[in-house]
Amino acid sequence: MNTISLDRWLDVIDRQYLADYVAGGGASVKVAVAADDLRKVLMGAVRDRCVRRNFVALEFDAAERRAHMPQDIFFTMAEQLDWRDLARRQILHLADQEVGLIVDGVAPSDSVNIYEAIGEANDLPRNAVLRDLRPYLERRIAQNPRMAKDFRVAMKHLCQCETIADPRYYTNPLQ
Repeated sequence: MNTISLDRWLDVIDRQYLADYVAGGGASVKVAVAADDLRKVLMGAVRDRCVRRNFVALEFDAAERRAHMPQDIFFTMAEQLDWRDLARRQILHLADQEVGLIVDGVAPSDSVNIYEAIGEANDLPRNAVLRDLRPYLERRIAQNPRMAKDFRVAMKHLCQCETIADPRYYTNPLQ
């Protein structure tokens, strides 16, 4: 059996996939068969590299789920995602890249209204931020043909839910 060291494999993943292919918009599924004692180390190392690049790393264990059933693969991935965080990251991206607002210091994980936080960073009221972002939420999410319709509807809804002023929304998990 051919094997390579964990460090070498991680270096290849980092350089050839994360820094190049995934950063350029590609999606990637990598399969690694590791000794039992290395699995947690391997997943932690991959996850750390993804976090440094602002990517998401998901884990699928065929010993626990049915790998031959596509819906089980998608359900497993969906369960691991922080959907509110994804929506908030999209809002920050659109505010920065499309509208030109300052988003430095606004963290998607903060337990505050994201539109208010962006507004405070730009000396704007929350409603002005939402007004400026609304066309981009529509164009870049709701009408994006590269995304499945159900996903577009759900993501736009999550972005709109971020307008809720009730602080309990930001501290309780989505259900």
